[in-house]
Amino acid sequence: MMLVSICQENKVYQFFLSQGVLFGIGISMVFNPALAVMAHWFRRRRAFAIGICASGSSLGGVVYPVMLQRLIPSVGFGWAVRISAFVSLACLTVSCITIRGRLPHKGHIAWTSIVDLGGFRDPKYTLTAIGSFLTYYALFIPFFYIQVYGTYEGVSAGLAKYLLPIMNAASFPTRVLPGLVADRFGVLNVLVPCTILSGIFSLSIWLPSRGPVPITTFSALYGLGSGAFVTLLPAYIATITPMQVYGARVGSVYMIAAVAALVGTPTAGSFVKITSQRNFDGLIVFTGVMVLAGGVIICAARVVQSRKLLAKV
Repeated sequence: MMLVSICQENKVYQFFLSQGVLFGIGISMVFNPALAVMAHWFRRRRAFAIGICASGSSLGGVVYPVMLQRLIPSVGFGWAVRISAFVSLACLTVSCITIRGRLPHKGHIAWTSIVDLGGFRDPKYTLTAIGSFLTYYALFIPFFYIQVYGTYEGVSAGLAKYLLPIMNAASFPTRVLPGLVADRFGVLNVLVPCTILSGIFSLSIWLPSRGPVPITTFSALYGLGSGAFVTLLPAYIATITPMQVYGARVGSVYMIAAVAALVGTPTAGSFVKITSQRNFDGLIVFTGVMVLAGGVIICAARVVQSRKLLAKV
């Protein structure tokens, strides 16, 4: 983030290297291990614990956009980003001090401790990885384009800038509460409906939305649906994976999902090279169909694990 603060105007490659590459690598080295460690320590309420851990990203998604919007006019872009970086540094310092792994460390890092391809022999794991790829391909598209879409549809600038924080704020409770429900009734029994609902919200609410009320409603509902997916995916992988290789298998799925998230947003951007209602409709349909497809594939993993409708899966 400090490197982002010194990027020069109109130098796109500098933002690509600092924000896109270096910041992305840093986030992956912080967020994913934190979720993996939670699975080591908790067994009975694992999904709830992972949800509490993941909810911090929703809180950050509310605070940082608003903070930057207020700071940039007063202190400039550079110092606004630096202040955000110092806030992140303080939070991460606490995390680095308090987070500890439960399982003994091998003393060396091998390729098999980073990526475990053995999990793909399990059809449940394979279907989950495929479903995650499809879902992550489109899951974050609304987060990138909701403000642009709102402005295009005539939402006031004062409200449009808060559509993203609204979406992130709505995802906060569904990062935590679905974990409680999943621990009682089964992770997939909660993950699948939430994922499918996110796709349905895109097609049934976002697609026909015109004006501030339906767009704001979609922002809140989509945040609710998508928040559960981020929390429950690693929680489900923990239920079908030995803890000794859990980190590697979660990493393998997220490596696949990262490729999807990387190309998904630019793919969506190709729909709206020229802003028109028809182009936005194509983007929205693409989002809804991809998220629905991911939910259906993960539902197939649930069927493979148990065909009983009321089974705790």
